[in-house]
Amino acid sequence: MSQDNRQPNIQNQLKTILNGIIYDSISKTFFSPLEVVRMRLQNQNEMIKQGYLQQRYNGIINCSKRVVQEEGLKALWKGNFTHILINLTSNTLSFPINSLIKKIINPKREDGQKMWIASNLAAGLLAGFLSSIFSYPLDYARTKLTNDFNSPKFGNQKQYNGLIDVFRKTLASDGIVGFYRGYIISNFGIIIYRAVYFGLHGSFRHLVPQQNVFAQFGYSWTVTTTAGMVSYTVDTVKRRMMMTSGQPVKYRGSIDCFRYIIKNEGFKHLFNGFSLTLIKSITSAGLLVIYDQFQ
Repeated sequence: MSQDNRQPNIQNQLKTILNGIIYDSISKTFFSPLEVVRMRLQNQNEMIKQGYLQQRYNGIINCSKRVVQEEGLKALWKGNFTHILINLTSNTLSFPINSLIKKIINPKREDGQKMWIASNLAAGLLAGFLSSIFSYPLDYARTKLTNDFNSPKFGNQKQYNGLIDVFRKTLASDGIVGFYRGYIISNFGIIIYRAVYFGLHGSFRHLVPQQNVFAQFGYSWTVTTTAGMVSYTVDTVKRRMMMTSGQPVKYRGSIDCFRYIIKNEGFKHLFNGFSLTLIKSITSAGLLVIYDQFQ
């Protein structure tokens, strides 16, 4: 391929990446209030256990009202900038890492369709795992910032004064390991999500009318929601473990955390805040359609 032909291709790739970053930033900012409330509900039992949430949130409406009344409207966007940085970091690193791994593995269709698919899937999973090494500390910081508010435990002040302060205090109290609590179970959750997603998608796709847009949308939403529901328990365990960094009492591991929640709170508390994920998934599809109209 000549240099003249490569130039437009590179420009198209950069344009695609830039559009993805713009859409992702808009989407994250738009859904931030839902994410803040979801994470408060998801982690409130841990915050009560640690002593800096005095009164339980009584559902979505109550949580939303209290966040606004007690912390101000801007609190609904806590951790949003860090959330955008997470995806920016992950996407920036995962694509070149994935390409490098593919060059090393060098999957070929001549080796058979199953081997070719397996090689590409393995490359994608490994790329995701490696890129998460850099993005996971940001996800940890986002969890801390989103669940941070003026608490009597900290003299009616917030525990952290921004992203850098989270890193500084975590390093001082827990060291590097403080950034990676729940890291193993988090990657396991990604594998579960993709296994359920592609398993359902491949098994039942032929039953859905290809010309029916509503049927296609409904099917895709069902598959995504089912995969999300199965992996949500892992996300809860991960974030509960994240919340213990900087605290005197920590879980011995993901299994210990899972057992604690089941025994002391009940199985249903592994799904705290999941209903907001359902709302977000429907709205997200509509937002994507609207965004596409302006391209």
